[in-house]
Amino acid sequence: AEGGQATQVTVQEPLEEGAVGEVGENNFKFDVCLDSSDPESGNSASQAEVFERLGRKMLVNALEGYNCTIFAYGQTG
Repeated sequence: AEGGQATQVTVQEPLEEGAVGEVGENNFKFDVCLDSSDPESGNSASQAEVFERLGRKMLVNALEGYNCTIFAYGQTG
C-alpha cells in the first residue's frame, strides 16, 4: 500500500459442523501487495517492477547484515 498504509486481509475460519463458539479470525497486514495474475489488466506487476519496488532495497539491506524476507504466494512461471 502506498503512503504508509498497510493492506489488511482478514480470514475467518468456519466452525466445524455441530461446534458451538466463536468463529476463529486471523488478521494479516502487508506493506505491499502486487498482482501479476492478469498481465493485460494494466495493474499487473512484472518481475522487474517487483525487484525495483522491493527486491533492490532488501538486497542492499541483506548485504549490510540485516535479516530480510519477501513472502511470495501463488503460481510461479
